[in-house]
Amino acid sequence: MINGNTAFAQVSDIEYSPSLEEEMPSSNKDFKPLRPVLTGRIAEEQFLPDELYGTWQVNGTLVSTNAPNTFKQKTADIWLLQQVENKIRLANPNNYSETYITVNEVDNNRATFTCSTKPNRKYDQMEQVTIEVNGDNFAGYSNMRLKYFKAGKLIRIEQALFKLHGQKLSGSKPPVFELNR
Repeated sequence: MINGNTAFAQVSDIEYSPSLEEEMPSSNKDFKPLRPVLTGRIAEEQFLPDELYGTWQVNGTLVSTNAPNTFKQKTADIWLLQQVENKIRLANPNNYSETYITVNEVDNNRATFTCSTKPNRKYDQMEQVTIEVNGDNFAGYSNMRLKYFKAGKLIRIEQALFKLHGQKLSGSKPPVFELNR
């Protein structure tokens, strides 16, 4: 538990390291391990404060941008935040979109998370959100970045900063959903 939130650890970047086999102490110099020696690192996964799970009405107001023709002055969305196994799903039923977010930081009822689209040949979208929950409301900011590509080369970057206000419509953190495989 971290700050009252469940946390998981995940091993990533595993690779074979034959040099470690040579350093293994052994009374028999001809000894070779039955399995190769693996190295890796452990990364701690963080989750959102429990109060943030559920369905939210989210309104945004454009604060600044380098692309006023791309970003609207005001936005209105529905966010459905739920934990699915050890991932956090953010869905918007208004536009039928969904993504899995990465939680960057949690401090009590304040959270910063990042979501992005799968990069493709034309564009890459990334959004970093920092919000603080207060009961059935939250306030914070969303920093959005769009990168556009042509023939594999970056041609422009458009950015926008939105001030966010959210009001909870329903729900709290439900039990963790498990996918049927």
